[in-house]
Amino acid sequence: MEDFAGKEKIASPPEVLVTNGAPEGAVGNAGDLMLYAPWGNLAFFYQDHGYARGLIPIAELEDADAFRPGSEPVSVRFELIPDSA
Repeated sequence: MEDFAGKEKIASPPEVLVTNGAPEGAVGNAGDLMLYAPWGNLAFFYQDHGYARGLIPIAELEDADAFRPGSEPVSVRFELIPDSA
């Protein structure tokens, strides 16, 4: 993931993510992992970002320290963990 706009790290997923039924937009807060639908990229926010059309929430991460400004580029692996309920 690479730094973008001093607020987030971005990366392109290997496949296009489906956005059917997704909200029109959302507020990005520090710790949020989101899809930016117009570009098709993932965005992890390490600083708060206001509302933007096309932001779709995916997950919240507990620790944003590795993504802060000045940090080295990071490799990230995302896994879907089945609901145990």
